[in-house]
Amino acid sequence: MNCAVCGREMSWQVQGGLTSGSAGVVELARNDPTLEWLCWYGPCVRRRLKAERRARKDARRIAEQEANFAEYTEALIKLASERARREAR
Repeated sequence: MNCAVCGREMSWQVQGGLTSGSAGVVELARNDPTLEWLCWYGPCVRRRLKAERRARKDARRIAEQEANFAEYTEALIKLASERARREAR
């Protein structure tokens, strides 16, 4: 297994030292391609957490922009319909 952030080769001992009872679970996890592994090297964990916070912040910002754009579009449509009614009179 390699760390998803730095690419370091990891051993199971580095990941926390496993007991023999958890070996089956570890083997299942090792074969799961959807899992990402992080080594316990501090900068890797901090980098991952920082990236996740940035992604959440970006998602909130994008959602706010989409909501503002929807409100702006509704206001433009309302103004255009009022203008059309006035010109029709």
